[in-house]
Amino acid sequence: MGEEEKKAAEELEKLRYLQELYMQEYNAVLGKLSEYAADSAAMERNREVLNNIDKIKGNNILLNLEGGSYIEVKVSDIAGILTYVGAGYIIETDKENASRILETNFKRVEELAKKLTAEKEKLEGILTDIEFEIEGYSSGR
Repeated sequence: MGEEEKKAAEELEKLRYLQELYMQEYNAVLGKLSEYAADSAAMERNREVLNNIDKIKGNNILLNLEGGSYIEVKVSDIAGILTYVGAGYIIETDKENASRILETNFKRVEELAKKLTAEKEKLEGILTDIEFEIEGYSSGR
């Protein structure tokens, strides 16, 4: 193997290594975007319930016990709402404050998703460039 072929082989190996690193980062970004999509969907369901909370009183609802189990309960009164405020904290509050907190959290998740989408697009560009370079070396450029 000549000196030029050796350098090309080394460069190809570096490119494949970089491709793997960027692909791992890309997959991590995709995973986080998927989490944010699930969070957004959950917040949208919460928004719907908060907007219709007065209609729930006196009716039966299914209460999710997690793990695939539900119980049917009759809602007689809604004294307070437990709301996640971030950093692992949950507070008891009223409907209006819960709605405000939910909107704040929703906007935060949307902003993070936008940033991750931009990062995903950047990584796609980098990966495309690397793939192009690899194809060039593989075809004997």
